[in-house]
Amino acid sequence: MKSYRILFFISSLVSGGAEHHLLNLCRFLKSYSHKVAVCTLSEREDGLESTMLLNDINIYRLSILSLRGLAAPRKLIALRRIVKRFQPDLIHSHLYHAEVVSALASLFSGAPLLATRHSEGLEFEGRRRWMVRLIRSRFDSVIAVSRGSAAEAVEMGYPRERVFTVPSGVDTRKFRPLDEDERERRRRSFLEKHFPHSLPDSCLLVGSVGSLKPVKN
Repeated sequence: MKSYRILFFISSLVSGGAEHHLLNLCRFLKSYSHKVAVCTLSEREDGLESTMLLNDINIYRLSILSLRGLAAPRKLIALRRIVKRFQPDLIHSHLYHAEVVSALASLFSGAPLLATRHSEGLEFEGRRRWMVRLIRSRFDSVIAVSRGSAAEAVEMGYPRERVFTVPSGVDTRKFRPLDEDERERRRRSFLEKHFPHSLPDSCLLVGSVGSLKPVKN
């Protein structure tokens, strides 16, 4: 199988869903001998950079506080240098700011350009919709993680035949039901630590993890 060189752009590497998605995607691609690199737009380490380096994933940093920073010639020169140094066969962006920067990066490369949309009604509102309409012709395809995000991309003018819905996967080797004994041990330990003497053993215990944001419902 041919080995490809894939340059990813992402707005930051905070410990979030899109960022973990990218980390797992890089690991998967490397396991098939593809060459990957990640360009983050954050000005400092935000959480996952060390993990990526430990997985032998090359990281480039193009620090910009806002998209207005791209007007600085030195930033465009730095972006061009990154693209020319890595020589990608494919450029793949994640999240809004990276989508804009990757469109500029594609001017320095003949590689196809791809975007993954991780949300609906969250990132692409207001002025951002106009920006997307300006750069959409640069993109060969869009991957949407849900039907809603796919519909949003089409609404912004991406041809329907170029938008592909690929729901986020779950690693069932890592996330799977526990056996009954282990489940009961962890449940009892949790109750004793957080609710001593206040909840009966027979209570129903429900957990949820997510950012405290309206989009998480």
